[in-house]
Formats: sequence, C-alpha cells, structure tokens
Amino acid sequence: MRDELSGQVDRGSEQGQEGNAGQVSILRFMTELAGNIRYSLRTMRKAPLTTTIALLSLALGIGVNMSSFISVNALILNPFPYPNLARIVTVWETVRQQNPKGDGVSPGNLTDWKQASRSFDDLAAYRNWDATLTGEGEPERIQAALVSPEFFRVLSLPPESGRTFTQEEGEAGGDIPVVISRGFWKTKLPSLANPVGTLISLGQEKYTVVGVMPEAFDFPLGCELWAPLRLIGAEKISRVSHSLAVIGRLKKDVSVAQARAEMGLIARRLEQQYPTTNEASAVLVTPLTDLTSKETGRFTLVLMGATLFVLLLACTNVSNLYLARINSKRKEFALRISLGASRARVARQVVTEGIVGGTIAGSLGLLLAYWNLGVTKASFPSQIMHWVAGLKNMRIDGATIGFAISLSVVAGALCSIPAVIQLLRSEDDAALAENLKEGGRSSIGMPSGNRMRNALIATEVALALLLVVGAGLMVSTFRRLMAIDPGFDPTNVLTAEVSLSTTSYRSPDQLTGFVDRVLKGLSSVKQVKAAAVSSDLGTPTTVALEDRGTLRAEEPKPAVAAVTAHYLDALRLPILQGRGLSESDVADRPRVVVISQSVAQRYWRDSQVVGRKIRLQMRSGDSGDNRSRSDDTWLTVVGVCKDSRNWFFGTPIPAAYVSYLQYPRGTIQITLKALDNTALVTNDLRSQVGAVDRTQALYNVKALEDVLAEKSSGVRISARMMTTYACIAFILALTGIYSIASFFVAQRRQEIGVRMALGATPSNILRMTMTQSGRMAFTGLAVGLCCSIVLTKVMSHALYNIVSLDVFTILCLTMAMALAALLAGFVPARRAARVDPVVALRQ
Repeated sequence: MRDELSGQVDRGSEQGQEGNAGQVSILRFMTELAGNIRYSLRTMRKAPLTTTIALLSLALGIGVNMSSFISVNALILNPFPYPNLARIVTVWETVRQQNPKGDGVSPGNLTDWKQASRSFDDLAAYRNWDATLTGEGEPERIQAALVSPEFFRVLSLPPESGRTFTQEEGEAGGDIPVVISRGFWKTKLPSLANPVGTLISLGQEKYTVVGVMPEAFDFPLGCELWAPLRLIGAEKISRVSHSLAVIGRLKKDVSVAQARAEMGLIARRLEQQYPTTNEASAVLVTPLTDLTSKETGRFTLVLMGATLFVLLLACTNVSNLYLARINSKRKEFALRISLGASRARVARQVVTEGIVGGTIAGSLGLLLAYWNLGVTKASFPSQIMHWVAGLKNMRIDGATIGFAISLSVVAGALCSIPAVIQLLRSEDDAALAENLKEGGRSSIGMPSGNRMRNALIATEVALALLLVVGAGLMVSTFRRLMAIDPGFDPTNVLTAEVSLSTTSYRSPDQLTGFVDRVLKGLSSVKQVKAAAVSSDLGTPTTVALEDRGTLRAEEPKPAVAAVTAHYLDALRLPILQGRGLSESDVADRPRVVVISQSVAQRYWRDSQVVGRKIRLQMRSGDSGDNRSRSDDTWLTVVGVCKDSRNWFFGTPIPAAYVSYLQYPRGTIQITLKALDNTALVTNDLRSQVGAVDRTQALYNVKALEDVLAEKSSGVRISARMMTTYACIAFILALTGIYSIASFFVAQRRQEIGVRMALGATPSNILRMTMTQSGRMAFTGLAVGLCCSIVLTKVMSHALYNIVSLDVFTILCLTMAMALAALLAGFVPARRAARVDPVVALRQ
C-alpha cells in the first residue's frame, strides 16, 4: 500500500512538473514575442523612409486583394443572403435535347411535382408582376412578383416586421395582402413609422400591407413587392400555360443530383399520362446560385488573379528592402549569435518584424479597400446594381476582416522568408568572424546575397510585365467591343416600357387600340422622326419550314419580336430583300414575318427567300399574359433585314419580326427616333402616353446609347481596375529596380572610388552600374514575355475568347517596360559615375 501511494505521489509530481514546464514554455514564448514586437516597432521608427516604403507597398497589395475578395465573396461565394443557400434550387420544365436553360412551369405539372416528389421540403411558385402604384401623383411602375405561400419558407429569411402569407391567402377570395421591401417602405411610404396594416393602391385594386422584408431580401432580383399567386379555375390544372417559375428547398440528406434523377422519373411518368401537353418534357434542377451572371463571375476571378500578382510583387519589393536591412544589421546579428543566441531565435525576430509590418500594412489596406468599395459601387449604373446578384451585398463584413488579418500575417511572413534564408545561409563560423571585424565584408553583399536580390528584382519585373500586358489586352478588348457594329444605329433613339394592366386591357383589340392611339399622337410631334412599338415573344420551341419540315432540336432558333411598322426604320435596320412590316398587316390578314439575314442564310441557302413559309411555334402563356393571340399558323416571309449583333461577342443575333397587330402583347417597348437630342422628346412621350391613359406607368425611359453603356459597364469597370493594378505593379517594379540599383551603388562606393583612382572613367562606371540593372530587368522581361503569351491564352479561355493575342500590343508594352526599367537604373548609375574617388577612399 505504501508503495502504491508513493507511486501515485511520484506520478502526480511528474504530471505537475510537466504542467509547470508547459506553462513556463508558454510564458517564455509570450515574453519573447512581446520583446520581438517591441524591438520590431523600435527598428521601424529608426528607419522611417524604408518603413514607409515597405508599409505602403504591402498596403497596396493587401488593399487590392481585400477589394477583390469583397467582390468574390459577394458575387460568387454568397450572391444571395438566404440561410442554407446550398439547399435552395430552381426547378424548370424543358424539352429534352432542346433547351438546356429551361422554360417556365405549368400549374398542373407543379401540382403533380408537389404530390410525387420526396426530395424537397417545399416547392414554391412565383411569377413576375408588373404592378402599377396608383393614388397620389403620377402612376409608378413597381417591380413585383406574385408568389405562392411556400415562397418565403423556401428562402427562409423572416420579415423585418409583420408576417408573410398564410396558406389560406393563397386561395382566391377575400382581401388581398401584400408584402413590401424595406426599400419600398422608405421611398414610397416614408412618413409611416410602421407600414404594416396600411392600404396601398396597385392598379385598380386595394392591397393591405402585412409584412416588410429586410433590405437583404431581394428575390426575384430587383423585386420590391410581393402579392399572393392566386390561380383560378382551369388555370390551376393547366398544362399548356408555362407561366410559373419554381424554387425549392432540398431536404438535408438530398443532393441536387438525386433531386434531378427523381424529377426526371416524375417527368417521364407525366409524359405517359399526358402525351399531348408533356411530349418530350423534362425537368431541370439547378442550384439557385446558377442564376448569377457567369460573365460577371469570370471577370471577377480574372481580377482576383491580377490582385494576387500585385500582392506577390509587393512582397518581393518588401523582401528586397528586408534583405538590405539585414545587411545593415549583420554585425548586430553576428554579435548576438556569438554571445549564445540561436540562429532560430534570430530568425524568429526577423519573421516577427515581417508579421508586425504586414499587420500594420493590413490596417492601411483595409482603409484602402473601404475607399475603393465606395468608388466601385458608385461606378455601376443603378439599374445594374439591381439586376446583378450580390452586387448590392458588397460590404466589409466579418469574413472580410478575417481574410484581411490572415492575408496580412501571411504576406508579412512571406516578405521575411528571403531575409531569413539568407541569414541562415550566411552566418556560419567564418562569416561570423568576418562580420565581427571592423570593415569586414558583408556576407549579404557577397555573390549569394546579390543573386537572391537580383532574382527578386527579376521576379518583380516579370510580374509587372504580366499585369501591364493583361491590362493592355483588357483595355484593347474593351475598345474593340465598343467598336463592334451593333447592326443598328442607337444615335438619338429613346426607349421606354409600358405594362398594360390586365383589368383595363383584357382583349387583343384593346391592346392594339392603345398602341395605335399612342403612335398616332407621337407622329404629330415635330422632333420625332419615327415611332414604333415592340414586344418580346421569346424563342420558339420548334421551327418548321414548308419545304424542309420541322428543324432538328439542336438547330439555332431566332428570337421573335412583335413590332409595328417603322420599328426597323427607327433603328435604321435596312431591308435587304422584300419589304418591311406595314400598317396593313392586321389581324384578319395573312400572317407575315421579316427575318434577319443570318436566319435567311441558315434556313434557305439560296438568295431568294421572300415568299417562303415558316412556322414559329411558341409556348403559350410563358409570360403569364393570356391576352395575346398565339397560334402555330404558317408565316409568309415578306422581307429580310440586316442582323443586329451581340455587343459582347460581335456575332449576329438571329431574329424574326412579326406584326404586333397580329400578335399583340401587354408588355411593350416604345422606340422613338428623334431628330436631335432624345431629351427633347422625353416629355412629349410621357404626355402622349398620359393623354391616352393616365393610369399606365411609363418606366425605363432611357436613351438607347445609355442602355448599351449599361450592358458594357462591367467590362469597362474591369478594364479600369485592371489598368489600376497594372499602374501599381509598374510603380512597384520601377521602385524595386531603383532601390536595388541605389543599394548596389552604396555598397560598392569604396570599390567605385578605387576603380576611378586606378583610371576608370565615369562612362566605365556608368556602364558597369547600368549592366547590373539591365541584367536584372531584361531577365525579368524575358521571363515575363514568355508568361504573357500563356497569360493571354488563359485570359481568353476564361473570358469566352474575347481576349485575343495581340502581338503588337504585347511588344509595345514590353518595350515601354524595358525603357522605364533602364530609366529607373540610370538615375543611381549616373550618381555612381559622379562619385569623388578621394571622398570614397576616405570613407
């Protein structure tokens, strides 16, 4: 028993000693860390110029990376603010082997999906709704949506105040509730402390506000108001009208692939039950994040890569400064090692100094990112801010702060690594003895130290050239995109939209009557050269030619628009064959169509297409507008017009134009060709629409040139940001060359004095120093030039092949970089050539 007690005491004593030893180790580490931090701050204060250059360089690198991270986090990683975003999906109907993007969903099929599917917690339907806010003042169009009661449960973001819809409110009858956004409340009902319970007028109906959604809630994109989706009578079971969009929340243990497989089986079963309406029908299940713009995501990632280059360049620049600082402290480090300090202890001091500097630079970078965030948001047109997912959510949050801290520590540590490597390689016994001598040679000034500094400078030049070339290609690409002929003339063209209410305009005749009166009123305005109306009908599900039959599903299909006479005249899209649409192409006349040049060439290879027959079968009710005449009769081609072109790719856009009088729609766009400035006819347009019907809101009133500028704003801003990064890289690289050339002159001042005393001329000294700088610069340029060619191919692949290999641009930018590098090296070289040998030898 005594032995057991003794053993327990011994084991307890050992555990206590181990615990004490651990506490002592932690205390020793913390004491050393605190001392290293104080020493680092004191060292920085003693060299204010070097410290300022290092901190500013790192702050630029970290700041631009933080700005890029904010964009990636908002636009790619978290474009929507909803909880469990990975489980939220969109569900579409589609035609097998025909439309990979998906179409709207019919109410009847959605009902069967809800009953048969086991993959979803909820499935919700919604439909875009062009609501008109009436009451006081002019009517105002509101971007709204009609949603099923499950809609808010799927997205799982609770209201800021009030409630959402109950299941009973999704049925017809009773008061109509409405949920509004916080933005709607603050802009349309600013005088109310709490809008819940307020009555608002939308069209000719009264709605009761029952809830307010938080500012972050923004679905569908740009939506400000939500009302119940009430399907009445036969519409509930319709499988013909594909007017619904559907979102769902997957169960916790169900993947997107599993849901896709299950919905595929359900679609095949419905095809067997309803062969008339569901022939070749399939279901497409995709994550909600796929609704984000792929073009925006790719440009964002390219810019992220560019900012990483900037950071690497800044780190190499600061690394060179740390190498020079280590050289100035060689005797101090040699003395500390001689007195017993380990090399690891000295290395930890150097790394701590780098991390302290990185942390301070990170704080400055955070301020830079905050400033840049405001500038970037102000650069985007207001319309783009509403329609690009995640753009409004760009902010500095906890994730950004965490990224900034991590990046600052990593960048600071990276900057110190070359100095640590050089320190550990140079401080052997012989080097210690040499460094302790008065006037001993610097080990870091030896060939090994020079090689490392030269390699870092060459790396800087290569990285800078990569960014300069990337920016140059991006800018030239943007200019090329702006120079693409759109096929039409946007000069002095004004566009505006009107969504005619279903209560006032129920029949096709009422729709065409409104359009006819508006166009007649506009024709009397002196400043209006041409006026027309158009309505987008979408893309046909099938296309048939009288002489070829139904085309294959994979063949391209034209975008169909219903337009009035003079629409092509307003855009100056010339007729190449036949005639355009006219006022005589009315409902009781044979159906006619004008096709674009690319459609004529693809469908009829011979030159004569006027008089040919084509059938464009559209899905009925895709927009939820049941007032339009929709059939699949044969259309006679009466004309061929010039193609309009995609502004991004420059490719022709296949198009077919049918008469609006034969295919009217409630959502229309009015297009005016003004004799002069479009601002002169804006009030006339509002007056004429108001004279016909004061209850209809006119919205998106813009010059067509402004519309095109909005579409290209993302590319323009990307080019500007890339140019900014290139300028930063250019300055950092030249600063690095200048600082190392100056350091080289300072270190070899005595040698230069001896050479001049022995007969070397200033030109010899100038040549020697320039050779040193030129070797570093041209090594970097050679490497950077090779990498630039690879970079061009990578950028082109990432950006849909719109970036082309422009050899002339690359060579010009390389020559400019070479001349700037030589100039940066010439200034200290010229100073070296003016060294007084007497003064140098005396020193």
